[in-house]
Amino acid sequence: MILKKFSIEEYGYYSILLNLCNWGGVIANLGIPKLVLKSSSISKSIKFFSIFKKGFLQLIFLIAFLLLLSIIRTDIGVYQMIIICLVGIFSLFYQLITKAYQGIDSLSFSATFADSLLSIMVQWILILLLLLTNKAFEPETLVLTFAVSNLISICLVLLYLKRKNLLDFEFNQMNIIEEFRIIISNSYKLYIIELINRAMVLLPLLILPIFLDIKEIGVFGFAEKLGMISTTILTAINFWLAPEFRKLSIKGRLKDIGVLYKKVIKKIALFGFLFFFILMISSKYVITLINEEYLNYKLILFIYMLTNFINIIFGPVGWILIMTDNEKRLIVNNLISLGIFIFPIIFNQTSVYFAFLVLIMIFTNNILNYKSIKKIGIL
Repeated sequence: MILKKFSIEEYGYYSILLNLCNWGGVIANLGIPKLVLKSSSISKSIKFFSIFKKGFLQLIFLIAFLLLLSIIRTDIGVYQMIIICLVGIFSLFYQLITKAYQGIDSLSFSATFADSLLSIMVQWILILLLLLTNKAFEPETLVLTFAVSNLISICLVLLYLKRKNLLDFEFNQMNIIEEFRIIISNSYKLYIIELINRAMVLLPLLILPIFLDIKEIGVFGFAEKLGMISTTILTAINFWLAPEFRKLSIKGRLKDIGVLYKKVIKKIALFGFLFFFILMISSKYVITLINEEYLNYKLILFIYMLTNFINIIFGPVGWILIMTDNEKRLIVNNLISLGIFIFPIIFNQTSVYFAFLVLIMIFTNNILNYKSIKKIGIL
């Protein structure tokens, strides 16, 4: 319904603005959400003020990003800057809260729901209200729903955690500068991984405006959102498994990690195949229902769906490397994969060629990560 409200050009503008929000989140991320998930897997409560301090450190980096953006992109107005800031602040803090909850109670449905689905469902409700109350609205309004949904979700999760007595409000008297230093020293490898991972997702959309017109950017934005439908379940499973991987790693039970991975991957691969098959046979109807203009770019959409299918069948190989303290291997694998996308750009700048490069990049990354977990004795 939303896509029918926007032309392809408007959706291209929406994709660019949302991409800037995502990059703000990437720069300010600092690898802290992964650090929180990793450390809280051996904890029994969430230290609220520790989370707050980590969020404040992220806010400093987010403001630095906005200042830099105001210099580089003079076409981005004050209203857009405020939207980017709000989306960044609330999404980052929401990640910290939910990752901490996922770490201490990874097997519970409520933790998985809060981490993977709550904010999305709240946003859908907000969008539905927009559709019911407005015949037309700007792309900025749609982006703003990300900020509002995360703020509402933060409040709901905190109320639930308080009710379950999982929040610890003990205040740490450590010097804030020293605490920031400790956080950075523990999270910098995870930050590098996060930067490269997000670059693999967002860099194509960042580079596309240099070579392609706004309509083609809209197509890539739509293709990415279409692919995210299939990876939502994978993301939830990844965050559910990650703390379990960490607990087994601390106990030195690497083979048990491999057994758990094999059990889960069979089910994930079956789901991925069925979803990919259903999406393929119904894609023409779905695309026509949304906007017939997208039918002119069927090959790009197919390549992106195939890319997400590849991600699904390999499963949480990257998370296994993180939770077993093999971040350096993951960094090398990601850099090699990213290079496979960047360097061939000089030979061709068509939209289909870009889509193929994304496919090759993701496939290479998964193969390298899979080989890495075999080398360290998990498989």
